[in-house]
Amino acid sequence: MKLGPWRFGTHKATAPASQFVPALDRVRDMREHSVWEPATSPNTIQQRSDRVAAAREHIKIPPLAGEHGLDVPQERRPNPWLQASRPFLYGTLAVLSAIALALYVGVGVKPESTKAKVNIERSTIGVPLPESYPHATLTENQAQQFARSALRSAGTVLGDWQVAQLWRMSDYEITVLFRHNDDYFQVVEITVKLEPEEKRIVCTIYPN
Repeated sequence: MKLGPWRFGTHKATAPASQFVPALDRVRDMREHSVWEPATSPNTIQQRSDRVAAAREHIKIPPLAGEHGLDVPQERRPNPWLQASRPFLYGTLAVLSAIALALYVGVGVKPESTKAKVNIERSTIGVPLPESYPHATLTENQAQQFARSALRSAGTVLGDWQVAQLWRMSDYEITVLFRHNDDYFQVVEITVKLEPEEKRIVCTIYPN
């Protein structure tokens, strides 16, 4: 038995191009002459447009990455009343500053001469008493008189000092505290002691 020769390979069935040419020509002709008929009615198209417009009104587009936190600055117009009253305010402030400076210079600051600390050294002064002087006790008035005399003898101006306090130590001894009029922290203590047997007053000055 004889078999004919076998041919291997694939054969593609291709339609002749002449079959598609009339259809392409008709499509091209319809497109060029705009003879396409819409499949949707004009009423439906208008309803779709209305729905799309309504949906767009409710859509919020978030800001881009570079636009977060950026507010468009609005132009602010200055208040006319503030602009008109600004010179008056500046003038009033200048006057008040000048008054405050004058008060500080005239009242708060004192001359250096009154602030100078009085140089008083510790010393003891003895005052003899007359025979007729009563030697029973030492009164506060007597103590202040002898203390003032001792303070004057120390080279100070007596009018710059005032008695701040007195302490009675015994019947024969009283301590008098003087404070400077211009310097509250400058004080002097003077101990006045009566010695009946020696018939004298001994004043001891303690500067602080």
